[in-house]
Amino acid sequence: MKRPLSVLDVDLLIEHGGHQLKLSGSGMRFVAESPTILALFHFLRIAWASRKRIPRAASFQVEWRRLRIPVKSAKRDWLP
Repeated sequence: MKRPLSVLDVDLLIEHGGHQLKLSGSGMRFVAESPTILALFHFLRIAWASRKRIPRAASFQVEWRRLRIPVKSAKRDWLP
């Protein structure tokens, strides 16, 4: 069985389909920041499809300016 890393420090710039996303975080809390609203929805669609692969103890949210969309929350598992 493959186990996820217990602690991970991330500071990445991801480019996909002509869009950019900055992924940063430490431990089990991660934030993906998007420079444009189109990039936000492009990466949110990808992240939402993969949300069940994120470990239970991790939290992940997508941000664009002041808009924050939680994809996975470590405090409660409210996702289907």
